[in-house]
Amino acid sequence: MRRLLALTLVALSLPLATAHAATCNEEVDAAFAKQREAGAFRMVSNLINERGLVQMTVDYVLPNKLHQTAKSLTDPKPSEIILIGNQAWSNNGEGWKVMPDDFAEELHEQMRQTVVEPPKDPLSYKCGVDAELDGRPMKLYVGTEPEKNGNHAEGLPVRRLYVDPETGRPVRNEVAPVGKPERPFFTAKYTYPDSIKIEPPATSN
Repeated sequence: MRRLLALTLVALSLPLATAHAATCNEEVDAAFAKQREAGAFRMVSNLINERGLVQMTVDYVLPNKLHQTAKSLTDPKPSEIILIGNQAWSNNGEGWKVMPDDFAEELHEQMRQTVVEPPKDPLSYKCGVDAELDGRPMKLYVGTEPEKNGNHAEGLPVRRLYVDPETGRPVRNEVAPVGKPERPFFTAKYTYPDSIKIEPPATSN
């Protein structure tokens, strides 16, 4: 469970670029800054890893709350985690239980580094081009590792980020193998409902 959340937080953080990035990277940074400014958002994602397909929904309330629900095809029984400050709870279908302090502190730090503060990752973005997603106009940014000898670093994935031109916020995030954008191994859809609230659960321990 800890590894699963860590993978998701890392995947979420990858679109952001280094401080010395050019204008195109700065546009991507600005989009994720607007996401943080929203204060709360929902990420619905599909992640393909050693467990197969993992479906996950994470509600974030910045600076220090999250509620994650995840399930995999190999174990479709959902598991949940709630983090509030330095406290965390988990529920694997048998009721909510308080998690150890070190686990809660680790999740809190991961969220701080990958969601609350702008992470620094060495992706290089092409400036946004006009695109369409679900019938809506978008700006599409394509990010890769910096080129080496004029070529994209072999074997590394390509990221496609869709940004709503009206709000300036990210809407969809995809990571796929080079040359196979239609086969992403990570996808995330972002929404910004006003109704997100995260409260401590009633526990059985």
